[in-house]
Amino acid sequence: MRTRPAPTVLAGTVVGALAAALLALVPAPATAHPADGSRAPDRTAPARATAPLAAVPSDSIVDSYGVGIHLNFLDTPYADYGAVARALADLGVRHVRDDLFLGAPRQYDAIRTVARDAGVRFDLIMGRPDRPGTPEDFVRTVADRLPAGAVESLEGINEWDHFGSGTDWVTALTTWQQRLYTAAKAEPATKDLPVLAPALAFRRNYSQTGDLTPYADEANAHIYPGGFPPSNQISQITQAVLQTVRSKPLVTTEAGYHNAMNTTNGHLPVPEDVAGVYLPRLLLEHVLRGEKRVYSYELIDEFDDPGLVDPESHFGLLRRDWSPKPAYAAMQNLLGLLADPGRSFVPESLALTADGLPGDARYLLTQQRDGRFVLLLWRDVSVWDPVNRQPLEVTPADVTLRLDDAHRLRAYRPTDGAEPVADVTGTSLPIRLDGQVTAVTIDPVVPAEVPGRPRVVAARPGAHRVTLTWRPAAAHGSPVTAYRLRAAGRRITVGADEVRATILRLPADRRLRVVIRARNDVGWGPAARSAYVVTR
Repeated sequence: MRTRPAPTVLAGTVVGALAAALLALVPAPATAHPADGSRAPDRTAPARATAPLAAVPSDSIVDSYGVGIHLNFLDTPYADYGAVARALADLGVRHVRDDLFLGAPRQYDAIRTVARDAGVRFDLIMGRPDRPGTPEDFVRTVADRLPAGAVESLEGINEWDHFGSGTDWVTALTTWQQRLYTAAKAEPATKDLPVLAPALAFRRNYSQTGDLTPYADEANAHIYPGGFPPSNQISQITQAVLQTVRSKPLVTTEAGYHNAMNTTNGHLPVPEDVAGVYLPRLLLEHVLRGEKRVYSYELIDEFDDPGLVDPESHFGLLRRDWSPKPAYAAMQNLLGLLADPGRSFVPESLALTADGLPGDARYLLTQQRDGRFVLLLWRDVSVWDPVNRQPLEVTPADVTLRLDDAHRLRAYRPTDGAEPVADVTGTSLPIRLDGQVTAVTIDPVVPAEVPGRPRVVAARPGAHRVTLTWRPAAAHGSPVTAYRLRAAGRRITVGADEVRATILRLPADRRLRVVIRARNDVGWGPAARSAYVVTR
């Protein structure tokens, strides 16, 4: 990533087939958006009755999120790749992006370790013309030096219109991409990996590259809101990118905010708390547009800059001392609410209405494998003025969700914390909708019975141990009182408030099945879907 001039504020509208279905609930504003794309004044209209709203799998939202890292930047905190793995695992992210280097065995060991311990897969940038090596060398390195399954995609040159400016950058970029694609498809170990097109630094330059569709499986964009709301410039940059790679999935490999509040750079900053409000929205805005994935830039602040003047030093979700910023906590809470790994399934629909939903509202309805719906709502509003560098007050909209039948309804604000802010059983739930994402879990009311299955989020192996992380089991009318974990004949029981536990003294180098159940006053519930790990 490199800084660039601040973008013009243009509010994007939700597009795509998925968005069209979801927007059936949103009342049309009294004043339409002008043809030039600028934002018309917000209007609030009463909700109307709707047909059942189709859900998407909750876990697909988690799978749409990635984070940029730099494992070969040895003068930064990334040098501690064990800490990188732990931070990624705790965040709950499954995809990372990094720059591959030739002749860097330490980086290859770091990739192997992070992939194994954090359970992530890598998108790797495959070199550039001003460094040693050829595209073929990078493909051979992936095939020969990296473990199978650690890499999930290969990416063309990064922002060569910036780094290669002053040269014939277009010819160098297209030639490199053609050779990369040809080499990747000819190598048995990489032939099935998607090859991403090169991302450019400046939107205006996409018109110069020509058609790269024959040499890319996925389009690639960098879309920084530049201190403005997350929807800023998505539609405009996407339109430019898709002129160069047609009818292919789109991945945004860089997006996010920096906190260099004293910078004079044209890429405008936001305070840490504003990034905590905007980053969950950024993910959801890209999902609404049907993108395959968006990577936030980046995991940790790279360099020491106490004066807060260098944007490159302050894009992290974590500070240099590994302490979490609000954006890290917000994404951790959001991903934790939605994580539901397992076999594919067909989500159901849910009939609901919303009184008082404003015209700037956005939302996604998701469902998990145990039947729980998770409704995500936010507003496309600014909470920060990046030009004058001051907060903007957003008057909350009073919205009431209504269902035909009684449900257990819990509202969460991931930016504020992991605990629900409202918990009711009935057919309606009032919420105050502002600039933050609000998540509402919707569970059917059932008579008291044994608890449901806990939802395993992660199973991390270690030396003679395994650590299991889970989402709480549905209580089914009687509160959960305990959880029991079992592996290789070892059993441990932990309290109802626990969501992570470690089983010790397990045999080494064994593939083990880890089982977890919840208990309430009625009895022990069914085991979660099996998790398998290989101990060390």
